[in-house]
Parts: sequence; structure tokens; C-alpha cells
Amino acid sequence: MSAVSVSERQRMAGLKLFEAFERLQTEKMQKHYKIKRPNKHTDRVAWNNHFETEITLKYDLHECSPGVRSWATDPGFVDHVFKTGNIAEMNIEVTSRAKELLHAEGLLLAIIVDNLVFQNFEAEWAEFDDQRRRDIALEGLLSWRLLVGGGEYNLINLLKKIMNHDSTGTGRVKELFLFPHHIVDKEHAVTEDTPPIIRQHLYLTVILRNFCIVETLKGVLRAYRGFPLTMRNPLTTAHPAHTEERAETLRLIKEADKNSDRRVDQSQCKEMAALALSACEIMWYCSRACQKKDWPAHKKVCGAQTFDTELVAPTAEAPPEFIGCPAAVPGFVRTPALWRQIGYLSEPDSQKSYYHFDSGPGSLSTDATIVFYPPGANMTFLVARRRAMASGSIPAIHMMFRILDYQGDCCGRGIFDYEKLRRQFEMEYNIKITPQSMAAAEPFAKPTKREL
Repeated sequence: MSAVSVSERQRMAGLKLFEAFERLQTEKMQKHYKIKRPNKHTDRVAWNNHFETEITLKYDLHECSPGVRSWATDPGFVDHVFKTGNIAEMNIEVTSRAKELLHAEGLLLAIIVDNLVFQNFEAEWAEFDDQRRRDIALEGLLSWRLLVGGGEYNLINLLKKIMNHDSTGTGRVKELFLFPHHIVDKEHAVTEDTPPIIRQHLYLTVILRNFCIVETLKGVLRAYRGFPLTMRNPLTTAHPAHTEERAETLRLIKEADKNSDRRVDQSQCKEMAALALSACEIMWYCSRACQKKDWPAHKKVCGAQTFDTELVAPTAEAPPEFIGCPAAVPGFVRTPALWRQIGYLSEPDSQKSYYHFDSGPGSLSTDATIVFYPPGANMTFLVARRRAMASGSIPAIHMMFRILDYQGDCCGRGIFDYEKLRRQFEMEYNIKITPQSMAAAEPFAKPTKREL
């Protein structure tokens, strides 16, 4: 018997063993999907066990597979997409989701840079025992097996992967980052011959997967820093939840409207009158001004009957700024906390605010303040703020702190106690404020006519 035939027999035997394993795993997965997922907020252990089982059944099968098959080669998936997909509509959907992901990644990177660069999160995480890590991971809405382990997809590695993409911490990123995975990447692999609508659907799946990862990592870091848990209410809809029932309900409603004796003239309704974009008849706008504002971003996908990742790539957001916000001098690196302050001050409702302070550790809200005492101190404060934001000037930081502290002593502190002021400035400028450091610092130079 030739060596080739022996090798072929071994290959065939291996395939038969895998096919038997695949059938067994498929049966297990089908049974598992019929089990209702436990409520994470009432039984975290049961929820995690259910989720871990789902991951194991999916990925163990791929690990044993001779080759991971792409969805692009699955006849059932391809047939479903061709029957239900609309490439022009999906381009708009993908563009919208990609823009949301770009924004979410910017927020996540600001948190990561804050924790890994300006704080000691990596060392603190390494000191935790497994149970503490599991508790934090579960708060971030991801199972603990991968996050708390030492493998490629653990928490620190995932944080560093996306931070290598952009480490500025401005809260904005220029390009999307897509987390790699040795199995998922093969599942979504495409070739030059893959039809555009198939590539489009697979890319949207990748976008949604990465959005979940980004929100998970953000949730873990916020849970670690003590941010309050966001309570979620169960989703309720006006129509039945099941697709078949919902489709039948909508059909009956349309039929009833069609057969109704009552005729509604929608030509005078602001939301319905001539606000559907005529070029593609897909986008709707609330006003001409809204349409004009959105057109530069929308025009590249308007009515497009092809798909390309460059076509749906979101436009990078500029870093936050406000009137009077200075550019950073060369060599001065703004912390994520300082970028957040600039972001707060750039909001329309901050036009009369001089500064924002976090409401509390881990808070997602801020308390704004103005400077009104002593008389004339407001202009000095604004000059000091500008100098500090431009260069991290220590005398300017101390001057802002002194003005707010003095105003609190004379007019009542309210919510702005000494420690709150000190903590905020230390976090934003990565310094320590003590009576000794303030006494040793250079004096604050008086504002010039140009600065005033």
C-alpha cells in the first residue's frame, strides 16, 4: 500500500471523527439554545455558567476543526442575505453603526489611557485574586474565563491592543480599531469573488461584535473605579416580540389603513412633506437644515449599489474645544481627565460655566461653578485656566485652586470642598497639590493686556 493512500485513509478517518464530534456538539448547542438565559442581575453565577457553556460549545468545535469555514461560503446564509438584503439601505446602516463604534472607541481609549498610563490599574489588577477579578468582569457584562486569565484575550491584553491604536486619550479616534480573533476572523473572511452584499453583512457583524467588546471593556473599568451600575429595564414593544407575529401584525395594520374610509392627507405634515431624500429615497430629515448638515457625510453612500469598507468608514471627530481654548504647547501632554474638562466646557450649556467638577468618585455627572468673588477674580481665573490648559503651568493651576478655595471660604463651600477641588486638579494635571508644593512654586505672573 502506497504512502499516499495511507495518508489519505488517515485524513478520511480524521474527517469522520470530526464530523461525529460536530454532530454531537451541534446537538448540545441546539439543546442549550432552548434553555432560557438566567438573569445576570439576580443570579450572576448561573448567568455566567450559561454564557461560558455557550462559548465553549461554539469555540471548542472550531478549535478541533480542520479548517474554520467562513459564513461567506455558507449556502443558507448567502441565500438569506440575497433574499432579504438591500445593499443601499445596508450601506446607511453600516455607516451609522461604524460612526457609533468610532465614538465609543474614543471614550473607551480615554478611560484606558487614564487607567494604564496615569493610574496604576495594571499592577492593581495583577494583585487581585480570581474571585475579585471575576466579580469585576461580570459587572462589565463579560464572562470571566477569558478576561481574568493569562491568555491572549485577557483584560490587560485587550486594553493594550486598542491603546496601541491610539494613546492620546482625547476621547476621539481617527480610525476604527477592530479586535482580532483567530476564529472570528476566519468566520468572516471574504475574497475578491465574495458578492458585495455578503461582504457588507459580514462587516456589519464585525462592527456589532466590536461594539460589544468596547462596551464590555468600558464597563469593566467603570465597575473597577466604582461607577454606579446603570439599571436596564426589560425591552417592551408595541408589537409582538417574535418576528413572525410582528410581521403579521404590521400586515394587518397596513391592510386596515388601506381599507379604511378615513383618508389622511399627509402633504401638510412636517415630518412627511418632501423630507425624504430624493436621491436615494431612504434617508429622511426633520428639516432642510438637518439635511444640509448631514449631506457631506451621507453623499458618499447615497444610493450606492456597491460596498467597500472605505465607503462606509466614519469621518473622524475633531478633539473637543471651546472659544478661548488654547492649543497645547509642544511637549505638554494633556491627560484624559483634562480632555474631559475641555469636552465639558465645549458643550452649549457650559457657556456660563468656568469649570466642571465630578459630582463624586465614579460619577458620570458634574457640578459646574462660576467665579464671582473676590471682585475681578473671574478674569484672573480665566487667564490661569488658559495658561494651565496650554502648558500645564503649575503657578496657573495653583491660582485656579486658590481662587476657588478662597471663594468657598468667604461665600460658603456648598458642594465644592477643599478635597474635591484638590482631587480634580491633581487628576487633570497629573500633579500633587500640597501646602509645601504651593509654597515652593513660582509666583503667578500677572495677566498681560493681551491675555485680558
